[in-house]
Amino acid sequence: MVLNNIWINPIQEFSYFLFSVKDNQVHQGTGFFIEKDNQTYLVTASHNFFQDKFATQKTADFFYIRLHNNVTNKLEFLQINNNPISKSEKSKNLDINFYKVDIAKQYDLKIVKIKPNCLPTKIICYGFGVVDGNEDNPDLYLESLKPTEFKGNLKFEYNKPLRYFETNELDFDNYVVSYESGTLTKGTSGSPVFTNYSENGVIKSEFAGLIHLRNEQTKLATILRPEIIAELIDEL
Repeated sequence: MVLNNIWINPIQEFSYFLFSVKDNQVHQGTGFFIEKDNQTYLVTASHNFFQDKFATQKTADFFYIRLHNNVTNKLEFLQINNNPISKSEKSKNLDINFYKVDIAKQYDLKIVKIKPNCLPTKIICYGFGVVDGNEDNPDLYLESLKPTEFKGNLKFEYNKPLRYFETNELDFDNYVVSYESGTLTKGTSGSPVFTNYSENGVIKSEFAGLIHLRNEQTKLATILRPEIIAELIDEL
């Protein structure tokens, strides 16, 4: 996708609103679509609809995704069974789930293209923050909910792993950005992240990961690396 020399809204079309309701508990998140071998997959953070990133205990048996119907020209909800592809040895500790989906062609799907050699310095993403609503009042989710914009700057050198001070553990799977503008509220986990680069004088966008965690106090966000996601897609 080619962009102008500033960030513009078409990036937000890759982000999709997800929510579930079980026992009057509403869980929300953001997801995106990828393709491999003519099969479409929905991707989101594991903790959106499971108790944690390990995806061992569901918070709902199914969830909904909001899609645009090109035939009726309306937004609609489709139900997705909460049965992601089983975690592999590589993905078992990562906050990401892949759902194999077969969605009718009348629904507008924007597919994210993932390259493993992205080196982000500045990022942008669009996610769907939590709003008040429930299964009896879905209109709050259907028409009025819009994605919010977040921009960040690379906090540490990308080619080096993160080191956690509490445990001295090295993290080779995620990177950290500091907030530049906007915010990442609950519900934005799983959002696709993008960066830009110049090619022959044209500014283009490139996939740069998935929102994993955010800390509103420190104004830092942790992002699952695009090359790690590319490796997981190769396993599908």
